[in-house]
Amino acid sequence: MTSSSAATAWPAAARTPLGAVSFSGLGFAAFLGLLVFAQIDAVGNRLLGPILPVSTYSAFYLVAALLGACALAGDRGTRLAGAPAPGVRLAAALLLWSVVAWTLSRNAVPGWEYLQGFAKAAGLLLLAAMLVDTPQRLRLAVWAIVAAGLISALIVYGDTLTGTRLFSSSEAAASAQYGGVARSAGGSDENPTTAAHMLLVSTALLLGLFAGMPRIRVLIGVGLVICLGALGLMAARSAMVGLVPAVALFLWFVRRERAFPLILLGLAALLLAAVLISPALLERVMALGDWGRDPTLFRRTTYLAIGFDLFQQSPVWGIGPGNYPSYFVGEEYRFLPGRSPVMRELHNTYLDVAVELGSVGLLLFLTLLAAAVAQARRALLAGGALRAEAMALLLALGALLAASFFMPNKDMRYLWLLLGLAFQAGRLAHSRRAAA
Repeated sequence: MTSSSAATAWPAAARTPLGAVSFSGLGFAAFLGLLVFAQIDAVGNRLLGPILPVSTYSAFYLVAALLGACALAGDRGTRLAGAPAPGVRLAAALLLWSVVAWTLSRNAVPGWEYLQGFAKAAGLLLLAAMLVDTPQRLRLAVWAIVAAGLISALIVYGDTLTGTRLFSSSEAAASAQYGGVARSAGGSDENPTTAAHMLLVSTALLLGLFAGMPRIRVLIGVGLVICLGALGLMAARSAMVGLVPAVALFLWFVRRERAFPLILLGLAALLLAAVLISPALLERVMALGDWGRDPTLFRRTTYLAIGFDLFQQSPVWGIGPGNYPSYFVGEEYRFLPGRSPVMRELHNTYLDVAVELGSVGLLLFLTLLAAAVAQARRALLAGGALRAEAMALLLALGALLAASFFMPNKDMRYLWLLLGLAFQAGRLAHSRRAAA
């Protein structure tokens, strides 16, 4: 095949100039804003809240969805060769099953409210499929998440130095503390642990870019120092656990480089410093050996005990989306250690899906995750322009999926954004191979 015929075979959407004025181009610009304000929504709310009828994050979401729908009429993104993207089909199946589980649930009203939020989160995958349809756009999307993480990290340092919260103002972000010390949520209005998981994604992306982009390693290394230090100051144990598979995979990627011993020593020093500079994180890690120092550990075992009991009661279709908090405060569980009369979610994403959506929902969810990882790996093996981004996405997915064993992340923004970007990386790699 000649170079001219290969260029013709490459999908027209992928050859559209990045700066072209179109519904797709404008929609992607809004999508970049969505990626950024998903993590630093508190900054957007403080700056733009007085002039917007909705939150900054929701505003960018609505604009990107509207423009993406207009671009869809031109057969961009979600449809290649007349078939919906695999990730879109799996996400749609999971959402459809969630509706089925909701119709069979005991608490319909809170379930419906949760289902709407879950659908909004899953819709992020669809937005990625509609708008991230060129290698350049995928690259910009990855760097947008990195930029948001750097901004949030700098705010964490500001919160720590001033002893206050510079931007976070929501109840979930402003009331969190450990041992009487306020925990920073950075630039997010989410609770500090969720905010830490989002910063974890940015940090893992930087690790992958460091491995895949040797020419700018000094710059990326500075970003890693900033993000790792802030991650330690946020005192989220689950986020630090999530770093383990990301670091292991990162070391595998760079194992054959001549500078590997230096990289290994530098990374080990950074991780140790991240723990030591945060007394709260060090105390929480030490509490794992003495549960009397952290009563929340008993509550976490109670989450799991109640979850396993509920799954046995309804193993096929579950108790319904958003229903676990209502069961958690039920009288039948009042004597379990660490249980409180305050509604709480199950702090394990996979058991959470199994309990609320049943074994069918869990199978669909795990299939979606596995397919996304496979697509990112496909892009990595294809090499070429997307190799560094594929590395970054694999590390970020590994980190977040590991951290999700300790948090209810099935409706987390960055989870669905990463899934969407991973599917697009695989599709773009396949399209390029077909064109060549």
